[in-house]
Amino acid sequence: MILCIRMFHSTGRMAFATLALLLFLQTAGAYADDGVEESSPQPDPAAQQGFSAPWTPLQLAIMGGSKLFDRETPVYGLGLGLIGVDQGNMVGLSMAPAYSSTDDMTVGLQLSAGMNNVRSRARATAQVAPWNIAERRSNGMMLGVVNMGRREYTGLQLGALSNSARGNIAGLQIAGYSSTSEAKGNALQLAGFRSTTGSDFTGVQIAGSTARSDGAMGGIQLSGFSSFASDEATGCQLALIFNSTNHLRGLQLGGVYNNSNQLDGIQMTVGYNESGSARRTTSRGMMLAGLTNRSRTTLSGGQIALMNTASQLRGFQFGLVNRSTRMNGVQIGLINFHRGSLSMPLVNIRWSIDGDDEDGDE
Repeated sequence: MILCIRMFHSTGRMAFATLALLLFLQTAGAYADDGVEESSPQPDPAAQQGFSAPWTPLQLAIMGGSKLFDRETPVYGLGLGLIGVDQGNMVGLSMAPAYSSTDDMTVGLQLSAGMNNVRSRARATAQVAPWNIAERRSNGMMLGVVNMGRREYTGLQLGALSNSARGNIAGLQIAGYSSTSEAKGNALQLAGFRSTTGSDFTGVQIAGSTARSDGAMGGIQLSGFSSFASDEATGCQLALIFNSTNHLRGLQLGGVYNNSNQLDGIQMTVGYNESGSARRTTSRGMMLAGLTNRSRTTLSGGQIALMNTASQLRGFQFGLVNRSTRMNGVQIGLINFHRGSLSMPLVNIRWSIDGDDEDGDE
């Protein structure tokens, strides 16, 4: 705002006095033409307000259509508004106290104490205002309270409250409350509360409460409460409370609960690990828990917890209580169950599986 005030003061009285005179002459001309009957269709008044030129280094406006040059005149330089400025193609600096709006902006800067909006594409454009909007596929930087990319956005979104991209996001989103991409994400998302993407995500999601990808996730999800990937998680899920994914390829580290319908990696928690689903799958890896591990289908690997349960085990169980329906491996524990019956205490070894190909869900 200090920059805005200085710019307005420097361009000052002469520029806006000139603008006022030109607008008065335009208005006078419009009143003079009121009595003339026009037989041909009239052009769009909003587009025709102001003088027309091949281009201009300076655009001056009061607000809306009250400006020196019309919207069809490209601005290569500086656009200033007493209240707001609304123009066509812009390269350079556009600044106004209430709002700054352009059709298309290339290599430029928008400054406003209210709202910035680029209706078409913003290329290598920085927007600084409480509310920033890019209507179409754009790249650059947004600094404000609320930042909105209506299509794909590539670059940096830094919002005190929220960032959003209705298309793909590639770059960096940092917000005090939420960072959201409604399509694919290839980015670093940081949010005080929630980080979400509507499709596949590759990168890092860090959220105070929830990190969520509604498709596959490749990278890292870190949250204070929960991390969720609805398809496949390749990488690392870390949460103070729980992690969940359909297929884990990597590491789940949760404070209370981890769940993966199919496991190819490691689950670690002080509470409860769960893998496998109702359909036939094979999980491969390690399940480490302070309390309980449970594999609903075949597990090729190991379980370490106070209580371990596996529908079909190819590996080992180490805990106070171990249970398996079918087993090819070792149980090490005070109490060992196999096929629902007590087996050898301390160490129980079995090296063959009857009906190995049968579904062993419990």
